[in-house]
Amino acid sequence: MFTMKIEFIGMSERLLHSVRKHKHEFWEISFYLEGEGTLIIGDKEYAFKPGQIICQPPNVLQSETSGGGFKDVFLHIKDYIPPNDSEVPVFFDTPDKRFEKLIMMAYDTYHRKEENYTAILNALYEVMYQLMVSQSADNQGKNIYVEEFQNILLKNITNTDFNLSEAIAKTNYCTDHFRRAFKQSTGTTPTAYFINLRVEYAKKMLLQQPTTKLSVKEIARASGFSDPYYFSRIFKNKTGKSPMEYLRSNE
Repeated sequence: MFTMKIEFIGMSERLLHSVRKHKHEFWEISFYLEGEGTLIIGDKEYAFKPGQIICQPPNVLQSETSGGGFKDVFLHIKDYIPPNDSEVPVFFDTPDKRFEKLIMMAYDTYHRKEENYTAILNALYEVMYQLMVSQSADNQGKNIYVEEFQNILLKNITNTDFNLSEAIAKTNYCTDHFRRAFKQSTGTTPTAYFINLRVEYAKKMLLQQPTTKLSVKEIARASGFSDPYYFSRIFKNKTGKSPMEYLRSNE
């Protein structure tokens, strides 16, 4: 017989603009699906947005407000142990939305109550909890906006039309502040970080050249460099060899 930690799973049926003061007997883990707003727990305020996970302690008055409305899905958990020492642990979903997929599966499983649903719920909750533990251990001191931006850069390594300055301007920071935050988190500037990604990608493509038969110009463009001469100059600066020298040295 399984003892289920999940006491209840609920979800907003519509966009909510406010939730009056209330408190729960159990810990509540809220995952925000849509909208931005403010969660007030006791006398402290916590801003929320989509993809954010906020763990709310039991028996403390809390309320929510949102100008444009919000939707969330929430778990009531008994015997919950916070993954860190924070009074109100706050986390963010992974770029590939693993937590969202898990909590939506748990919501569906809880309300369908098909055979063996308790064991399935326990397994889903354990994975969600371990994701929070992992964030707590690995992301201390990290900037979620920097991590999101790193993911954007990874997706645009091959995109010759990608504009780094425009992408930075779309973040939640002013440009200069974001560049400082990025360097503080990664040890390098956004430009240098992006160039390093592209050069590493080009190195892999050069190693595959005997099979692909691509020219250096084609490899440059496939690595995000529209100017092959600029590519050769950057590549040699980073590796100490021109693309052709690098290719010959690895034949």
